[in-house]
Amino acid sequence: MNKLIIFSKVALLLMITTHASGFTRDDVTDKSKPIWTDFTADLYHQFVSQTPFRGLNVALCTFNSSKYQNFTNFKADEDGDRSQAYKANLNDNNCSVNESNDAYIFRSTQQDSDSPLIIESWLEGLSMDRAKLTLEEEVSNANPFGVMSVVRNVFGANAVSLYRLATQSQRLDDSKIQYKMMTWVDAHLVSQATPVGQQSEFYSSNIIYQENNSGYGTVSGLVFVEQPGMSFPDGAPARINTTNLAFNSEFFLYQESVRQNPNNWSSVEVCLDRDASWGYVPNFGYGIYDANGDRFGGGQVTYNNQGVLESFFAAGTIAQVPTACRSIEDGSPAANCDFEFDQSGNPVGIALTGAEMIPAFDIPDGALVTGDDGNEYLVRQLKPRTVYAQVAVENCAGLLLQETLSTPDHRFAEALDGDVPATGALLVNAYESGDTIGDPSFSGAVYDADEDADGDDVPNYLDAFPDAADKSVDADYDGVDDAEDTDVAQTVYQLPDYSDLVMQDYPGKGTIEN
Repeated sequence: MNKLIIFSKVALLLMITTHASGFTRDDVTDKSKPIWTDFTADLYHQFVSQTPFRGLNVALCTFNSSKYQNFTNFKADEDGDRSQAYKANLNDNNCSVNESNDAYIFRSTQQDSDSPLIIESWLEGLSMDRAKLTLEEEVSNANPFGVMSVVRNVFGANAVSLYRLATQSQRLDDSKIQYKMMTWVDAHLVSQATPVGQQSEFYSSNIIYQENNSGYGTVSGLVFVEQPGMSFPDGAPARINTTNLAFNSEFFLYQESVRQNPNNWSSVEVCLDRDASWGYVPNFGYGIYDANGDRFGGGQVTYNNQGVLESFFAAGTIAQVPTACRSIEDGSPAANCDFEFDQSGNPVGIALTGAEMIPAFDIPDGALVTGDDGNEYLVRQLKPRTVYAQVAVENCAGLLLQETLSTPDHRFAEALDGDVPATGALLVNAYESGDTIGDPSFSGAVYDADEDADGDDVPNYLDAFPDAADKSVDADYDGVDDAEDTDVAQTVYQLPDYSDLVMQDYPGKGTIEN
């Protein structure tokens, strides 16, 4: 089970092949095909329970995996102002993000023991990822937020911005921490069926945390669509969420209000057990592929579900698995799926009975389904959802929802320097030497920083081609030695500047502030 904590980590999905015939993902050797490149994301049924925390969790997991402790002030210049960057190949799945076959670039600096530790990271590949951690007080069991700031910018093809994260924690007194967060995400990252730039979601939070695991706060959520007067950040949102929450070491209490005219509503108070969870895959959370590794164009498919043949429509990243009334406590079948209703009689919000209509079963990762054309198609689980057990609200009797707190607006974001520093060979690798399956790009290679593997008088930590004596520098990371490269230029990433635009303030949501 997954424990609902501030920094939770979802277990890895295992490849399960349920057919002896057909094909597997490894049979598609072209790693540029969608069967390999379609990204995964761990989602949450009660998304508000992780919205304030997940972005920070992923960033800290990545930085912790970098072995920065061994490379802080690595090969610093004579003035001690700039540390040499180093290359690290991580197992991204360990941090609940899609595995990248590209290496990260890290740089870690600290002026002295009383100064903040600054770690920067860059990742070039199918997505372009920039992140920066400024740490003043380390995370501890008593204070999982530490005292720090984290910024992350993610870009897609053509340097288009897809994700922005900014977090900041600070001490209010000896035992109380204030944690603020802002996340903007292009909806394409949640559902790949949504074109890039068509819709975006903005979340911000303000959490007051009492050391040793209790706290309260507010999470605000705005959904924008790219239409006149409705675009991010100063347009009218298509949907406004305000959620007040409180938690202790055992339970998590929240109440959500939604404005999506004309279906405005507020939920009852909902209590989650932090120690109990289960999971399912939503219908938009799959990838369906043919033997060439391309997305299935669409049609009826049949799946052998433990001897029962199930037929449903599937296409691309959608599998319309039949739904069933299931308990939100443990996923078991339930008889009653009554919901709250809005003034127009439409079902909205939290199921009053603690049960909801959810896909009746999951298609395992790596399973095969058969189309009406007789061909087999492979299934990937791209967006699994964790469900924390909804229990009787009496379990949260010791928690109290506070008045709505102010939350940051879009100006809380920060643009990071896009230029990737020059670096050399791999100095960190999460995989064992010779592992061509887990690490198809580098086969677990790692180099001693000060040695010279190819004998070209360039030490490994500076040698971008450590096994080739005739080349050593690749400033733009295009795989071509700069001495032979006719165009040594890095891709320019520009985070849109919305600082002159004013995000609207909505009554009952809290005054937006930084």
